[in-house]
This record gives sequence, C-alpha cells and structure tokens, in this order.
Amino acid sequence: MRRALVALTLFGAWTAVGCATSGGRVAGDAPGIASLRANIVIILADDLGYGSVGCYGSRYVLTPWIDRLSRDGMLFTDAHSVAPICTPTRFGLLTGTYAWRRGIVRTADVATPLLLRPGEPTLPSFLGSLGYVTACIGKWHLGLGPGGMEITDPRLTHPQPGDRREPGPLEAGFDHYVGLFHGRSKPPFVWVVDHEVTPARRGRGPDRGWRTGPPALPNTVDRRYVAASLTEEAVRFIEDHADTTFFLYLPTYNPHFPYTPPPGFRGSSRAGLYPDCVREFDWTVGSVLRALEREGIADRTLVVVTSDNGAGRFMMAEPRFRPNGGLRGSKGQIWEAGHRIPLLVRPPGKGAARRHSDAVAGIVDLPSTIADFLGHPLPPDLGPDGRSLLPEIFGEDREREERSPLVIVSNSAQDWAIRMGRWKLIRFRDGREMLFDLADDLEETNDLLAIRSDLAGRLRLELDRLGSGISEFPRATRRSKAAHRSPGLRRPNE
Repeated sequence: MRRALVALTLFGAWTAVGCATSGGRVAGDAPGIASLRANIVIILADDLGYGSVGCYGSRYVLTPWIDRLSRDGMLFTDAHSVAPICTPTRFGLLTGTYAWRRGIVRTADVATPLLLRPGEPTLPSFLGSLGYVTACIGKWHLGLGPGGMEITDPRLTHPQPGDRREPGPLEAGFDHYVGLFHGRSKPPFVWVVDHEVTPARRGRGPDRGWRTGPPALPNTVDRRYVAASLTEEAVRFIEDHADTTFFLYLPTYNPHFPYTPPPGFRGSSRAGLYPDCVREFDWTVGSVLRALEREGIADRTLVVVTSDNGAGRFMMAEPRFRPNGGLRGSKGQIWEAGHRIPLLVRPPGKGAARRHSDAVAGIVDLPSTIADFLGHPLPPDLGPDGRSLLPEIFGEDREREERSPLVIVSNSAQDWAIRMGRWKLIRFRDGREMLFDLADDLEETNDLLAIRSDLAGRLRLELDRLGSGISEFPRATRRSKAAHRSPGLRRPNE
C-alpha cells in the first residue's frame, strides 16, 4: 500500500488540496445495514470559533476543505460543546455524558490523572468491540498517568525518553496514541507514543516537529510543526489501515494559543496569527480527506469536524475578524460564543439529505449518532445524555427523537444554562437569572425573564432537577438587570 507523506511544502499542499476537485461519491447503503463497514473520522479543533470558517460566515479566512464538507454533508447551525472549555467537552465527546455529572468542570493540568474510570465504556471501546482499529492522534487533555504527583515533580517537568505515562488513552479504549505530554501551550513539550515518552518517530526530520533541545529536556518539540507532524501521523494511520475498519480521533492543537503557524502559513490569512492557524487547521482537514480519497475509502467513511469550544477573548487577529461571528462572550463563558461551535457531518455513500439543520445538537450526541448509524446499540452507561442526529442528517421519515434539555456549564461550573428549543435560561454563580429567545435574539441582548416568567419557571425547575446533588450548582435568587444591546450577528452563509 502506498506510503505517501503529507506534501513537503505546507502552504503549497494546502493550496493544492483546496483547489483539488471533489472525488466522485456513489450511492451507499442506508445507515444500519452495511454501515458496519464504515470508517469513522472525528477531527476536533481547539478553540475554533463559530464564525472562524467560511461556511459559518467568515469573510476573511479561506477554509476550502471545511467549506467542501458543508456542501457534501450536513452543517449544524445550533451545535454546542456543552462546556466552553477543553477537558469537559472532550469527556462528553468520548462518553456521551455531561462532564459535570462527574465533577469535571475545569481543564486538566500536567499532574491530572486519567479522568475516565477503569473499564468505563467509551466511544473507542465501543467501536473496538465491533472490530474497529482505534487511534487518538493529537490533544488528549483528559489526564495522563496515575496521579499522586506534585506539579513540580521532575517526572512531570522534565520527562525523559522511555518514561512511562499510564493510564491514558489506551486504557480509555484506543489501540494507539500519539500526542504531546500535556499540550502545546504549557510544558513539557515532548511527545508521548502509546504510553512512552518518545524522542523520535519514523519519517521525521528536525524541522517536522521533532528537534533536540537543552540537555535537561533533550527532545523538546518545535511547536511550529506540531500540526504537520500530527497530520502526517494521521495520514499514515489511514494508509496503514485502509484495508481494515478504523476509528480515527484527531483532536488537533489548532487554532489554540500560542499562535505559532509555520512559515508556509504565517501571514497567509492577512488577518493575524489566529486566522493563520485556522487556515492550517483547514489544511489538516483537507489532508485527511485527500488521504481517504487516495485510498479509495472516502465513500465508506463518516467524517465529523467540530470544535471543543469557542474562541478566546484575546485573539491575535485584526479587529475586522470576529472569530465567534459576533456572538456574545468568549471561550470559558456561558454566553453563546463560549459554547456554540461549528459541527459538520459528512456521511459516506449517499451523503446528507440536505445541507443545513437548525436542530439543537450537542457534542454529547456523537456516540449515539455513530451507534445509530452503525445499527448497533450503545452499551449501558455510554451516551446517557445524547441523542442520535441521524434523522437530521439523512432526513429520515421516522419521528425526530425528542431532545432532552441541553445543559451547558461554564468554566469551574460558575454559571449554568439550560436550552429547551429556542429558549435559553442562564443562571449565574450568584443566583441571578436571564432568559433569551435565541430564535429572535442570538446575540443575547434582550432579557425576557420578567415577561415570560411562566416559561422561565419551567426551565428553572428542570435545571434544579438536573443540578441537584452537584456541589457547584448555584441556586436561584433574583433576576438580572436587562442586558445591553450589542452589534448584530451575520448568520452562516449570509
């Protein structure tokens, strides 16, 4: 089988994939019949705001591959990460469970032990039980190791080649893992492969993400080339397993701070370093799609592209570029900009029945959606807070599964929100509440709590029921003052 590498010149490769013609797609089997043959690919961006890509309304960043997914598949306009920060979202994606139910309301640090319980069912363990080969390539951020170490422990600050870090992704159901020890924004900047701190990998050169550092930390990663290294690893995984059935989970480090685009992308957006990193993320998406097409397996692969939360407040970008599309707030906050995210799904074979859905969707819905697509029920305790999005994707005649209220929790569980249809009730840490009709007020400027007190009461009771027993859960006290109005929001594809 071919062992093609990612193109040598990053920007040239991105231009090539962006201009490539779409591969032909043939009619496929209905979901749940022969779809057990289908591969699953989930590409998760890090801090990709709702308005950062072309198909969601950005006018300043070219994202041809993500835009192509919106034409070939389904674009969800009302999708949410259910937490505006990294770790709880990743937990929800892999378990279909709200992380706050387990007290996971903050981001993991370098000393955090594995946050998944031994033997806990996960999306990769479920797919592994069906014969899938599973890999996590990228940002894990759900705890690595047994815990019990101080954050200043030399084993954490200066890990050496051959050091073991377990339990981790393999104990969560993956067969293979490649990623940084912790993240791209905080040290130590070393690679972990499966369980082991690793100094080098096949096919890597000194400028492809692996370089020699100071004697105290001899294998420091050049952060400019993290995306290139992991994209190459993902492409290699696809090539090596094209004759099998696989699940590739590719949680990238882009476009999260620090904004370190490599030379081929730096300045390419002409809108700042964050937009440059968005373009590099689009290149990663295109490299994966192109690999699927080269191997002849694109028409039997389900592809999902989404983000763990919205963009932060201090983006290194020109003022004209609004990474969250004009939504109120930013990463970490309970406002829409913190948790409303891009979500694109391209099913294999016949493709989506239509291009857009305004159904309320959550990242916790992915395990249920994939199980429904495969026609295989999830095991107990996997996906309790999700529902299948398959009727939306395929436009099936079966009755749409009722959406239980979607609960969103801010950083450290200080603020909570509940979504029911078009309505969003926010409860702040001091017990104040606000009510918004998002169908008419996506910018969250017009508080309707006093006007629709009956509806607010029903949402309040449901939120109290769901939050009972959670130590961080705030109790309602008094209503908020009316919000100030903010500039309007351009909706996707307007």
